[in-house]
Amino acid sequence: MKRILLRLWNEQTAQDVVEYALLLLLIALLVGATAKSIGYKIRSVYSHAASSVSAPGGGAGGNHGGNVGNNGGNGGGRGN
Repeated sequence: MKRILLRLWNEQTAQDVVEYALLLLLIALLVGATAKSIGYKIRSVYSHAASSVSAPGGGAGGNHGGNVGNNGGNGGGRGN
């Protein structure tokens, strides 16, 4: 194994392999940074969409089917 590494170190092809490896590393770092940036933007879009969706009743803590003791909720007291 040591002999193979020494031979690669002394040959021109070893330099090419190292250059390609460094180039691949640079590309991988750029892809990772871009993916992270896009991830933050997507999360921001979904957060904004989720906050703009209002709950039934205007989102101000309305009557979400409450009034349990009122014979069926908002039915005007008509029990079925």
